[in-house]
Parts: sequence; structure tokens; C-alpha cells
Amino acid sequence: MSFLQGLRENWGHKILRRKARKLNRTKTYNNLESAQTVGILFDASIKSDTEDVKKFVSSLDKAGKRIDALGMLRTKADLELAHDEVGLNFFAADDCTFFCFPQGANAVQFMSQKFDILLNVCPDTSLTVDYIVGMSRAKFKVSTRLGDEAYADFILQFASGTTADGKPRPKPGAGQIVTTIKQYLSNIAKA
Repeated sequence: MSFLQGLRENWGHKILRRKARKLNRTKTYNNLESAQTVGILFDASIKSDTEDVKKFVSSLDKAGKRIDALGMLRTKADLELAHDEVGLNFFAADDCTFFCFPQGANAVQFMSQKFDILLNVCPDTSLTVDYIVGMSRAKFKVSTRLGDEAYADFILQFASGTTADGKPRPKPGAGQIVTTIKQYLSNIAKA
């Protein structure tokens, strides 16, 4: 990471913390059974993650939920190729402000929706992902690790570091994250 990029992200995090504290949203616990509207944020640059999210969207749709899935692609060129995906919206990670905040219409519209539950199934964290989660008006936010955990209401932790044989642990994919979300949010009763 270059010095300028690090400086931009540092200031971006400071601005985001300030904006997120001022965000007016109604916080209400929801599980997968009680939620009627579900927002899903995922990394669409990973083909297997996109397929896992499609299956999850299909299962939620069959359960009568209204779903909006937003996939993050790396570049605007990738965005042009992704218009064939039915039922999924996309934004380009390089279509951001100077401080790495997404400015595409799909991302802005996604953040403004008052979902019953927002699920971030991105395996990696970035300021762009943090911004979408932090500025979302969702009533209940479930996420994997974030740059600042104050942006989400429920954080999923996955083992990191190395395995017993000294190999680095692989990052969880969207399929593993979705399975963990189902496990936790299906078993926890509505408050």
C-alpha cells in the first residue's frame, strides 16, 4: 500500500466513524425467520462466492423474503461484464470518492434501504465494505470482521493464523460465512 493510499484510508476511517455516529437508524434484533427484508453484501470478484450467494438468495426467496444482494467487483470493466446476473446488483470498488467511499447508484441505493437484516458475507475487510455496512440504515447488521466493529450489531469471528501443522488458515468463503450465519441466526429466538 502506498503512503498516499494509507493516508486516504486513515482519513476515510475517521470521517466514516463520525458519519456513522450521526446515522439515525432504528436498531431491532432480527433473525432469519423474523426478517422480511434482507440485504446481502458480497465479494462478486470471487466466482464461487457469487454462486454461494445465488443459492442463499434463492433459499431466502423461497422462504418469502424480499432480498437485495449487492456484489462488489474490483473495476468498472468487471461491472460491464456482470450485467448478465439476474437478481443481483453490483458496484465497482474503483468507483469511489477520494476517501474510498462508494458512490455508484447501486451502492448508494443499497445503503439507503431499511432492511430488517443486513448480512455482510465479504471474507475480507476494506474501507469500502466498512462504509457500506457502517452507513447502512438496516435495523440489524451482521458482519464478518470489520475495520471498526462498531459498525455492525453482530460480528462473526473465524479462526485465523496458522493450523497445527504450521500452514496458514484459509479465509472463509461466502459459503462458509452463509452456513455460519444460518446456524447462529436460525437458532437465536427473536427478542
